[in-house]
Amino acid sequence: MRKRSVCPRILVPEFYPLNLVDPLGLDPVLSCSSSQEGKTDTNHNTCQCDGSGLCFWVPPNNSSVTVNAGPPPLIPPISGPLWPVASPIGNVPGTSLGSGPGGAPQASTCGPKTGPSILGANATTSAPTVAAGAAIGGLLGGEPGAAIGGLIGSFFGVGLSGSYVRSTKSLYVGPTVVFTPVPGGGTGVSFNALYVPSSQNPNSIASGLSFSATLQPLALFGATVVKTPGAGPAVVGPSIGTRVPVSFGASYSFAVRKGCS
Repeated sequence: MRKRSVCPRILVPEFYPLNLVDPLGLDPVLSCSSSQEGKTDTNHNTCQCDGSGLCFWVPPNNSSVTVNAGPPPLIPPISGPLWPVASPIGNVPGTSLGSGPGGAPQASTCGPKTGPSILGANATTSAPTVAAGAAIGGLLGGEPGAAIGGLIGSFFGVGLSGSYVRSTKSLYVGPTVVFTPVPGGGTGVSFNALYVPSSQNPNSIASGLSFSATLQPLALFGATVVKTPGAGPAVVGPSIGTRVPVSFGASYSFAVRKGCS
């Protein structure tokens, strides 16, 4: 006679009362056999069977199963910043650590820290100074005086100057006046690249009143020295330009674009 195989039945916990569930999963005494159905043990539990043949000791109706569980542990409050106030590896060169959305660190990119600090340029014309010199000379000495006055006026020039601070990407522009001790030297252009020591602020040098002297023996070979009152020692750098062999200037610059600090 062949034995009929019996497939195990999967119990769905929600089909059974809570007092039939062992919360610790040990269950050494909660089950009973079908031969004990309806009988009571020494703890007054009654053996009851379901339709699948599984039997359990059921406690009396006035009893209950108590799970001894304490309250969950307290979680200590979080204090202090959730984001680091400084990078553990330091800032990447050319960047600084700012504050992004929600206090998150955010890198802000500035300009390069190496090479020339300030790039400068100026362009001037002597036409107004020639006219003014001729007029003054004419009042003082007639036609000869006008000629002399116009010649002296050509030594001077007026125009605009501009400076760009590479490290902060700031731009400064303002009026300038130059003097070149050669006839017609007031008209011309000049470009320079100034090197500022780390102990000085290039923005302070590029802004406000400044004085310069340019030695330009050749158009493509020269040097410029710039001094800004209150900004430390004078700074120097190479220059190219048309005011040969030497020129002197004074400028007053205003910030038209302020970059990062």
